[in-house]
Amino acid sequence: MSRNTLIVAFALALCGSVAADAADSPRESMTAALKQACPAKHLEFIASGDFEGLLEGWETLISPAEHQRYFDSRSQLQPRCASVSTGLTCDNGVDAEAIEKAGLQQSFVKYACASELACTGPNECHGSAAP
Repeated sequence: MSRNTLIVAFALALCGSVAADAADSPRESMTAALKQACPAKHLEFIASGDFEGLLEGWETLISPAEHQRYFDSRSQLQPRCASVSTGLTCDNGVDAEAIEKAGLQQSFVKYACASELACTGPNECHGSAAP
């Protein structure tokens, strides 16, 4: 393999890594906020489906103005999941980023912590997503 090929391969790998880090960042921010707000519930281990359940309940409680801010943010971000086949994982990242961009992370975290949902390990959560 030539030196130029190695440089290009390294650059592409680096770009992919940076893109993955950027995409994971909002979900990681949400996870950190959940862990800090209600550490005994271990919501940092929340599965994608449970996250969706929390989201659906939370959306029914926010004000129309907050919902519009969230919806507008989500609409701008959703196209990045159009060609992704990872199920809810991409959607969860978009949701977490939209919540953050709309300034509603604290509201969502408060709702999640008030829910009956608790986790004992990665993707091992029990209880209702409703508070």
